[in-house]
Amino acid sequence: MAAPLEVPLHEDRASRQREGSGMTRHALVLGSGGLTGIAWESGVLRRLEEDGIDPTFWDVVIGSSAGSFVGVCHLSGRLAELYESQFADDAAGLEHGLARAMDNRLLDVLRLGRRRGLHGLPQAWAMTAGLGALARYALLRGPRAARDVLPGLRALALRRLEREADVARLGELIITVHPRDNLRWVEHWESVLGPASQWPPGRLVVTAVDLGSGTHVGLERSSGITLARAVAASTAIPLVVNPVTIGGRRCGDGGVGSTTNVGFAAGYEHVLILAPLDRGTLAREAESLGAQGSDVVVIQPGTSAAALGTALTTLDPRRRAASARAGYDDGAHLADRLRSPGPGRRRTGVSPYASGDLWSKWATPARQ
Repeated sequence: MAAPLEVPLHEDRASRQREGSGMTRHALVLGSGGLTGIAWESGVLRRLEEDGIDPTFWDVVIGSSAGSFVGVCHLSGRLAELYESQFADDAAGLEHGLARAMDNRLLDVLRLGRRRGLHGLPQAWAMTAGLGALARYALLRGPRAARDVLPGLRALALRRLEREADVARLGELIITVHPRDNLRWVEHWESVLGPASQWPPGRLVVTAVDLGSGTHVGLERSSGITLARAVAASTAIPLVVNPVTIGGRRCGDGGVGSTTNVGFAAGYEHVLILAPLDRGTLAREAESLGAQGSDVVVIQPGTSAAALGTALTTLDPRRRAASARAGYDDGAHLADRLRSPGPGRRRTGVSPYASGDLWSKWATPARQ
């Protein structure tokens, strides 16, 4: 029998506290953000690694969607390789591979919109895909049932998919029209991970959303599933990539509802959050974590944020190099922030939720 899928937050926090303060100091939270989010986060972490903050610094790495893949590379010693790959001239090949794995025309639409200057075309495609799914659902379940799930679809369109009830409504639609496990997407991640297809050293928590209940789940080594399946579930974008089955439940993108899922870092003394995207919930979530006693630092893209794109354009592989460079620059400013007390650097998106001289608290010797 597989290990339990969900890691309840209160039980997880209590178990860490029983292990002693030496095991509850540093948490790294890597948010969702598509291909450009992967590039930006790899740049930030690459700069921090050069500054001496290596993967062993973190007691836990929590990755959502794109952040789950970055977390794997960071903990498995492949971050430098990931960062350098953002500058490769392979956008066409990457688009082809992703299009085949996603099994839809989104990347073709992105390319057409880029060439013709039709910047709203990807969103129009997504709206059409959503309405098509709703029509199929109505044929299967009836018009009344379709009206019941409509709030979830509307919340997704407005980027306000925060409430578990709305996520569950959207999940009901997705599960009904896509009842089969997405083996193609799992196989894609098995290929991408390659040598890193085993769970890496250290503690990695990959977040996903249980589409049946609308709740977020934390997947890790003890969950009894392959790393590729965990990352596949965490990156299964609603209505773009069909859901993945885990423990009998249909799971989707970990960035649904919250782009960072900072609640999984509850109980850690120091929390660093890298957030390429924010749908308006990040400040509230970080402040809530701080109110529980954690020192929290949030870093978001700075003056080069436009390089990352928004919504579906974060899946444009031609934005990767600029996003990686922006992340590296923001990582340099973050390193300065960790070493110096005082206000955060708003120009680079560093939010000063933590107090005092962070480096004196966060430095590795303090863990002894």
